[in-house]
Amino acid sequence: MAHLLHFDNFINIDPPLPPNSRVTASSSSRMLSFLGFNIPVIITSVPLDKNASSPKSVLVMAHFDTGASVTSIDEKIAKELELSPVGVTNMQTAAGLKSAKTYIADISFPHTALRGYRLNISDCNLPYNGNITDLSPQNFSVLLGRDIMTNWNIVWNGPSSTVFISD
Repeated sequence: MAHLLHFDNFINIDPPLPPNSRVTASSSSRMLSFLGFNIPVIITSVPLDKNASSPKSVLVMAHFDTGASVTSIDEKIAKELELSPVGVTNMQTAAGLKSAKTYIADISFPHTALRGYRLNISDCNLPYNGNITDLSPQNFSVLLGRDIMTNWNIVWNGPSSTVFISD
């Protein structure tokens, strides 16, 4: 199924929309060029044993990062969700080689029919300001990597400021 995502700010709608609702908003191509492409995602913890607490979820902004081989979350989100590390990996970043904790988490894409994923994610420092109600594009706390994007057909139309995703 195809989904047209046409926004650079996610609008907080109160009361929340019913499941399977679609949200479309527009922006200038200049904003898409300046900010890149960000979408809202829900990150949910995955209990690692039967004695673990109930899963916790948070709605945050995610930034498409075609240079990232794996999806990463801000360290503050990992702590907030009480994720338990399952390992450590060395990651090549723009700032050089970095050791990062890895976790198992679920990621879903609200207001779309894109399928969700359970995957190993790593932690990193992102421009997340710690305010989960701030869904502005400059406050992203997830980098969507190629581990997710390789499952999608993504068309980025800069002049019309639209991104078309199908899975």
